Order: sequence, then C-alpha cells, then structure tokens
Amino acid sequence: MTPLEGVVARVAAALEGPCDVVDGTPLLVAISGGADSVLLLRVLAELRVRWPVVAAVFVDHGLRDVEAERECARATAEELAVPFVARSVTLSEDGNLQQNARRARYAVLAEEAARHGALICTGHTLTDQAETVLSRLVRGAGLRGLAGIRAREGLWVRPLLSVSRDEGRSFQWAFADDPSNAGDGYQRNRLRHHVLPLLRQENPRADEALAGVAEAASAELELLDAIGEALSDEASLSGAPEEFAEVIVRWRLRRDAAQVPPPGRSAVRDLAARLVAGVDGRVSLGSGVAGVSAAGRLSMEPDADDRLTLVAPRPGHYSNSHAALSLLPQEGGSGPMNDHLDTQTAGRAAPAVETFWIDPSTVTWPITLRRWRYGDTAGVPRGWLLLDGVGKVIRTPGVATHTGSAASNSSPNPTATLDQDSNPASPSPENPGTTLLVRLQFFGR
Repeated sequence: MTPLEGVVARVAAALEGPCDVVDGTPLLVAISGGADSVLLLRVLAELRVRWPVVAAVFVDHGLRDVEAERECARATAEELAVPFVARSVTLSEDGNLQQNARRARYAVLAEEAARHGALICTGHTLTDQAETVLSRLVRGAGLRGLAGIRAREGLWVRPLLSVSRDEGRSFQWAFADDPSNAGDGYQRNRLRHHVLPLLRQENPRADEALAGVAEAASAELELLDAIGEALSDEASLSGAPEEFAEVIVRWRLRRDAAQVPPPGRSAVRDLAARLVAGVDGRVSLGSGVAGVSAAGRLSMEPDADDRLTLVAPRPGHYSNSHAALSLLPQEGGSGPMNDHLDTQTAGRAAPAVETFWIDPSTVTWPITLRRWRYGDTAGVPRGWLLLDGVGKVIRTPGVATHTGSAASNSSPNPTATLDQDSNPASPSPENPGTTLLVRLQFFGR
C-alpha cells in the first residue's frame, strides 16, 4: 500500500466511523488553498464513488490579497473535475476579528451546502487537534474542552483527524499557505512554532499523545452523557458526592441551555453543595440562567439581569453601562446615521455599533434590548436580542436578522421565541413615521 493509499483508507474509515457519513451522502469541501485543504479535496476525490464531492468552496474574508490561495484552490478543483465556488464576505470591524471571520465563513459554507443537500468537510488534521488540546489545557478547560475538535458536529465533518500536517505535505502537491500562519500574532501560532517543538523533543509522538487526550476525553464524555440521560430530572442529589453533583449541574446546563458559556467554578460548587446537603436555594450561573436546589432536586430557570436590559416604551434614546438603544422616527427610510450616538464612553471600550431601519407597523411596543436567557426557545441565537413587546426577534446583533418570530405570551418581559407563522403588529406610539432608524451600541459584548 502506498502512503497515499494509506491516507485514503484512513479517511474512508473516518467517514464510515466517527464521522458517521452514510455512503452516497454529498460532500462539500471547504478549500483555502493551503496544504491541508488541498489534501482533503484530493483524498475525497479518490473516494467520490462512495461519497460524491459536489463542490469545493473558497471564502475570501476581504482582509488581504488571497489571489495565490484562490488560484491554487481553483486549479486543484479543476484538475479533479470538482465544481469550484469562490465567495467573498465583508466582516464587521467590531469584536474579535478571527471570530467574525469564522462566523462569516461558516455561514457561507452552510449556505452553499444547503443548495446541494451536502455535508461540509474541513481539513482539520491530527496536528490541529494537538494544537487545540494544548490551547485548551493552557486556559484550564474541563473535560468537554479537552475533547477538542469533534469528527462530526451536525453538518460539519472532519475526516483528516488521523492525518498529521507533515504527512499531508509529504505528497508535495501545490498549495498556497496563509502567510499569517508564519507569524506569532495568534496564540495557536505561538504554540505551533515554540511550544509543540519543545514537547516533541520530550516525546517525538507528542501530537499523537495530545490527540489521544481528546479521544479519551470524548469517550468519558459519552459515559457522562449516558449517566446524565439515565438520571431522572426528579432524582434527588441529596447525599451524593459533591463532585458528582457538580458534573450533573454542568451536564444539565449544557443540555437545557446549549451554547451558554460555561459557568464559573464557584457558582457550580455553590449549587452542588446546596444539592448534596438538601438545602433549598437559587444560584446565578450567569448568561441568563439560574440553578435551583429544592430538596436536593436540580432545576433551571431564567435569571434576568436588569443591567443587561433596556426597555423602550416609545421612540427615543436609552442607555446603561453595557449598551445604548436609539429609536429615531424617519420619513422614507432615510436619515442621519450618526445622530444620538452615546458619546459618554469614558472608562469603557470603544462601542460596537449597528444601524438599520425597521417598519414600525410590524412590531409591538415596548421594544427591548437584552441578552439571551434561559427559557428562550430553540433557534433563538445566544447573545444580544432586540425584541418587540410580545417577544418577536427583530434583530440578533452581530449574528443575523430574524423576521416573523413571536413569543408565546405578551408579558412585560416576554420569552423570546421563533415562530415563522406569526408576525404580530400593532400601531406604533406617537406616530413615529414611515420607518424607525435603530442604532445599537455595545460597550464590550
């Protein structure tokens, strides 16, 4: 068996096994022109009798000249007779640039995959897995963080996790690397250039060892998930080991409030101590979630933080230390974009700003700007939400725009839900005009 045949066999085994991709499933390849993604496309082209490759998609983030990488990606796709798609995105200048680029890229790839009914394959390698585990060790991640990059997450498939970066480059195919990988501006690059080489001196198989940590953590997580599923929500944790109660608190939070940032250790320990002692109480876990202990039984409930909420009963300007909301009547959907900026930013980071127009006839007052909280229904993005008076999501700043969504009630502080069949409307107060100019400012999201 040649080295290439060996890699092809391992990728096929990954697709069959941990990636859980059924034969005949269309695959879309995310290609950057770098060595890893070129390897991915070439190997999957060898397997397209079983898994058809419907497109290779290149995304230009608009941050620098990517002509060399795009042409390398295009040439590789054309050589392999794979349809090539090049897309460009415009990134927000607010917040973390890497995160913004990743979100924009993933959105484009998901859009292209939807056109083909395909899964999305990315070129993450065993070396990427080692770097990820090392990065998470540095920041003190728990078991779930140490599980690293998953072989399969929904539409996303990573079939190269058993193939090292050097192994892929050994085939000497043409590729064009991102020049930013050569610098030390990002933590991953510093770990790659300085820390991993030292670890390899201690253990030449350090990459495999770190990837093994991820594999072991994933196996233990499967056991924890099975225990969590088997444990009734009504079961009392009174008298249980406190460490076990901590695990169940984290597991339940992840199950019931997926994608919420992990709570602080002190809050989890406080809640676990109450549960095992059978002491009733309520503990804020952050991010709009509170844990409740009642006779040793655990439940979750919304934890509204008034500091992260602005309520606008009518057009005007509203602000607090975290955000500012301006609702300005405009005729004909136009008007000054920079009026009513909150300039009182002393001691705060420069604000992130979003400006857009809405039709006031499609919303119910009051309009509320708040953070996501536990109880918001599936599909409502985590982060800041702009809602109308019945919970219709008007805007999810920094993520996307949602329309036609509604709440299940009309309480003063409604639960946000998405319901594409509902579009509540009521007359807006004080005749605010044809449109409302909405300006959102965030002082550190």
